[in-house]
Amino acid sequence: MITLNAIEQYFNDWFKNHLMLNSYFIFEGDFDFNGERNILYPTVNVEWMTSTIVPNSAGDDITNHVFKVTIADTALPDNLRQENNIFSDALQIAEEFLYSIKKTPYFMYGGNTVISKFVDDNPDRTSGIWFNVVIGIKQPSKRCSTPTKE
Repeated sequence: MITLNAIEQYFNDWFKNHLMLNSYFIFEGDFDFNGERNILYPTVNVEWMTSTIVPNSAGDDITNHVFKVTIADTALPDNLRQENNIFSDALQIAEEFLYSIKKTPYFMYGGNTVISKFVDDNPDRTSGIWFNVVIGIKQPSKRCSTPTKE
């Protein structure tokens, strides 16, 4: 059974080993770049949003987990060329990440992900992208991995 902890470990391994990222935060809730002082940019934050269990007539259930991924870097004010470079680099990271999910045999990824840019005028002046990704996990419907007293 693939749990949220197992997915988190996959994210940890993938993002911490990416050469274009300097820091990584997971499941931090509605992450506040302004409130976190230990950020080394470029950075990524992954937030678990929801999970939905979808019964399947084949006997296995599908659990769809939705994660919000934010990739950000700092930019100088009114420097559109630098912001475009940040958007480009962040999009490259996102595409590589989504491709890795698609190629992971125990993840089900539909492939339709909308990626949006943002600019935040907090003291660090961050720019980047964010997107929601849905990862499906096939779970046997008759299997229970929770320990019981019986």
